[in-house]
Amino acid sequence: IKGLPVLTFETDGGVYRCYLAAGDTVKTKALHITILSEKPRIEHRNSTVIVLRGRSLTVSCCALTVCATSPPSPTQIKLFHKGRPLSSADNVRSAVSCRNYTIKQARPRDAGAYTCVARNFAGSTNQTYKVKVLRPARVICFSDDDRNCNQFVWILRGNSATLLCRALGIPAPSLQITCPNGRNSRHVVANIVSLTIDEFDDADVGLCTCSANNNIGGHGTSKMTVSINVCHGVRIVSFGR
Repeated sequence: IKGLPVLTFETDGGVYRCYLAAGDTVKTKALHITILSEKPRIEHRNSTVIVLRGRSLTVSCCALTVCATSPPSPTQIKLFHKGRPLSSADNVRSAVSCRNYTIKQARPRDAGAYTCVARNFAGSTNQTYKVKVLRPARVICFSDDDRNCNQFVWILRGNSATLLCRALGIPAPSLQITCPNGRNSRHVVANIVSLTIDEFDDADVGLCTCSANNNIGGHGTSKMTVSINVCHGVRIVSFGR
């Protein structure tokens, strides 16, 4: 039995044949050896990818195997989302040395870390991309009743009322309520801003506006208005026959 010498140089790659002679019978076996100069390299892409909620996005995992001879050694490529392997069932499509994961309508659950792993006989390499799914700010309710969202608010003269404005957005938007008579508020708790109007009078009548902004290009501003009106209490103006 004769073994192969240590193969270390690129020129050592190629086809090796083993011959076995027994009398007049000669048997041969071919062995194709590829010398790998290094482990796979993953194509460099932006480490952070930003997409608006509802838009499409393709996360690509592409690797290049550097080989001294041809054909190259097969490279295994896998794509993970938050540690979970993605497959064809997750809409992953295979191309030459690539795995492409297409998100048709991005949702917050699609955000997070995507890891590309490429492996061959020389070793493995990986690269992680961070996907951020942003949601433009949107005011969803502005009224004195957070359940009914009335656009017309009546307040009894001399009484107090609290306006509530609720908004959604990723990242969380900044909120502000602006009303007549210079009343305004920026106190925000869990995407809700409130403004309490004390001793309501005629100077407070008009339109109040709630603004939400999370600075997402030209899509990150939303406004909603309510009409504030004074309600006069019942007053007896005459009594008698």
